[in-house]
Parts: sequence; structure tokens; C-alpha cells
Amino acid sequence: LRDSESIARFELVGKIMGMAMRARIQIPLDNLTPLVWKFLTHDTFSADDDVEQSEDDEDGEIRLRQRETLTQLKAIHSGFNKIVPAEIVRIFSWKELRDEICGVADVPVDQLRRVAVYEGFDGEKDPSLKFFWKALENFSSEQRCMFLQFVWAKLRVPRGGIKKPF
Repeated sequence: LRDSESIARFELVGKIMGMAMRARIQIPLDNLTPLVWKFLTHDTFSADDDVEQSEDDEDGEIRLRQRETLTQLKAIHSGFNKIVPAEIVRIFSWKELRDEICGVADVPVDQLRRVAVYEGFDGEKDPSLKFFWKALENFSSEQRCMFLQFVWAKLRVPRGGIKKPF
């Protein structure tokens, strides 16, 4: 994945990430390894971020994989910095940058409750709504994300929280 066409694709990924950040649109890239986010923010890497090494790997193969990853990371970084200046990126930690681009993984029930609009119910005093909110509070974080996707077509909450009813 080091040919010019592949590099251009990774650079495009970086540009898309930058455009999402500038437009404040969340995109589902939260499955990217912390290594990518740390590389973008010039954060320090830990041993956990490195390419996984199994016992049967040859040293040369591991170094080759690291170089391949570095080439791809540099391409993503280059594309990202064409949209978002490096000076701006430096103010973010890698987790803040991930949350800015992908949104926040936790769905706070109190935020949902504040923006909820009820039609055909007698406000929050309605017994079925009380049951609904209680059930939602008991959902796991993953289940709340799935609920959010069902009602809002987004898996994550914007970094600043939910502001408008949906």
C-alpha cells in the first residue's frame, strides 16, 4: 500500500477527516487505532500503539509493517493538515480530536430527556414515558448508541452535546 494511488487514497481520508472537523459533522471513524489520532496530534506513542508482535514474526517483517503504517499515517496527516492547520490540531489531545471528528461514544440520557419532544403523551408524567426513560437509563452504552442511531441516524453525540430536538 505504498504506491502513489494508495497514498492518494490515505491522503483523501485525511482530507475527509479535516472537512468533517471543520464542518462539525461526525463521521464513524472511531474504530481507528489510537496510533492514528496520536500521530495527527503529535502525541507520544506507547508500546500498546505499536504494531502487534506475535512470537513467530521475524524482526524484519515487523519493521516492514511499521514502515508501511508510517507511510499511511504520513499520508493521512498530510491530507488532514491541508484542511485543518497544524497549529489548530496541536490544541487537542488525541482523544479530543477523535471525539471532535467522530463524536462522543456515550449517550447521556439527561441530554436526550432535555431535547425530547412528546406527541400524544401527557408530558413526562405519563407512565409509559417514565418506563421508557427508566429502560433507557438501564441500557448499556452500546445499546444507547444503537438507540441514538435509530432515532437520529447517528451513533455518537456531537462533542458539545445535543442542542436541538430531533
